[in-house]
Amino acid sequence: MTGSQSKLTPVIRSFNRGLRCRNPLMLVFAVGLTAAVMLLVQWVVTSGAYTTVLAERLMLRSIHDDDIHVSYVTARLKRDPPDGTVVYVLGGSASNEMLASPDSLGAEISARCGMWVQVYTLAACAQTFGQSLAVIDNLPPGRGLVVIGVSPNRFAYDSKVDEQELEGRRYLMRSGALRRAITARSGTGPWAWTIIPGIMEYATTWARRFKRQLVRGDLPRTSYERLRYTKELVKTLTQKRELVRQAMRRGVPHFQLTFSGNAALLEEAVKLCQRKGFTPLLMEQPFISAVIGHAWDGAVGVYRPFCRGLAAEYGITYIDPARRAGLVNADFADLQHLVDSGRNKWQPQMAQAIAAELSARSRP
Repeated sequence: MTGSQSKLTPVIRSFNRGLRCRNPLMLVFAVGLTAAVMLLVQWVVTSGAYTTVLAERLMLRSIHDDDIHVSYVTARLKRDPPDGTVVYVLGGSASNEMLASPDSLGAEISARCGMWVQVYTLAACAQTFGQSLAVIDNLPPGRGLVVIGVSPNRFAYDSKVDEQELEGRRYLMRSGALRRAITARSGTGPWAWTIIPGIMEYATTWARRFKRQLVRGDLPRTSYERLRYTKELVKTLTQKRELVRQAMRRGVPHFQLTFSGNAALLEEAVKLCQRKGFTPLLMEQPFISAVIGHAWDGAVGVYRPFCRGLAAEYGITYIDPARRAGLVNADFADLQHLVDSGRNKWQPQMAQAIAAELSARSRP
């Protein structure tokens, strides 16, 4: 045995004795210490403090990691609220794909309404109304507009997805508004009070994704890319018609079961916007009516009257840029996602509608 080994032996024996200690006070101390560390981690995440020391590129798990992008930008906004008039865009992947860029949309709106406007895109693939509600709950109060995308599929998400969101399973944020909405809908509770499960799940997936780089001692850096669809990914007309048939087989029966719950969450999102000083704006996400035809009439005939009624009840606007955008089959990669040609038609119409809304709200 070497000299260094002989010096370490008493330390190792002492450590092993500690592991075998059956004193309940030691167990209580260990559990308490672990809980304290977990709560500190949760505070660092939910307060947005982590954005002051970690760049987004260090946290992303892929170039299209919408969930972490939304979490990070929302946390940064909470930590450092923006000045002036802001437009937040919420919705699913179709809302992401309809814009060339937040900056270009902001420039178009500013030119039309005569005021400087910042745009933040907080839409994400498969974002539910419950998740939109959670994002709104975490935004700093201010003046501006919250654009909430609506579409048939956004009313068809299962309630379990939103219940999991209370644990931070997708977005690293807590939301009392979402908890209250779910409790009111189900009549049961309490629901999860911590997002530690979501934080741990994120840490695990991040470590698994970058295992090789970490073993080499490299620090992973990933740049976020919001857009996924290009003209090279445009499906044929036959392929799009098959997508319609698949949607009819899966989505319509599900829509009938989930509409009322999702409609209630959308209404909560509208009310929360107004309480925080924002003007909510309901906006139809694009979908290719020329190919879908009347196949989605059952769903459209339910949610559009609801949205019109919601707008009337709360004194807000409900818009559909597709009416003037002149979209054609080639502008869509599939049934809902625009490519560049479609974005170039859609964004000016959206900018005009938002500018008109901001101008109307700014009048004395």
